[in-house]
Amino acid sequence: MKKIILILFVFSLLVIYSCSKDESAPVVMLKGESTINHVLNDKFEEPGFAAFDDEDGDITDKVTVSNLNIDKVGEQTIVYSVSDTEGNKGETSRKVIVFNEANILNGSWNGEYIFPYPAGDITQYTDNVNSSENVNREFIISDFAGNTGANIVGTMGSTSISFEDQTINGDAFSVQHVNIENSTKVTIEYTIGTDKGVVVLVKNN
Repeated sequence: MKKIILILFVFSLLVIYSCSKDESAPVVMLKGESTINHVLNDKFEEPGFAAFDDEDGDITDKVTVSNLNIDKVGEQTIVYSVSDTEGNKGETSRKVIVFNEANILNGSWNGEYIFPYPAGDITQYTDNVNSSENVNREFIISDFAGNTGANIVGTMGSTSISFEDQTINGDAFSVQHVNIENSTKVTIEYTIGTDKGVVVLVKNN
């Protein structure tokens, strides 16, 4: 009889424990938008978050936040996770799209160049422009002026484009003047070695 009473007592304790055990996951809530567009290399300002649990209450200070690489173009996910005292885990996420402001230049451009200028023939070709994945406002013009493998790096300003001195096939490359008629037509006056050239680029629609 005593064994039966003891068994019933233990069983009752197990029932009470199972009923009282906290199995509810805490809730993590975001402040601000769930998707954010963010400029490459700019400091990221966290919009904020909060976490609550049925038993533990406000546990915002226990939230861990995954890293964000602001120096790499692309779509990333910030994960916000937290656990309560019972080990129940809750989490949510925010999408961050890191972009280069020079990406408005990305794409195929119809080009024509005269080299050497003005005695050379007008030659038509196609160029590609791609914004840098690591440096904001930086972009690369491939095969510049028909020179295979000549990738010229430029920087987009608010109303201008600039180029640092570089080399093309071992010869010094320097830009003397850039004229932007609009965001889809650019004229570049340059020298390769001692010879002057002119390139006109018009973006394809």
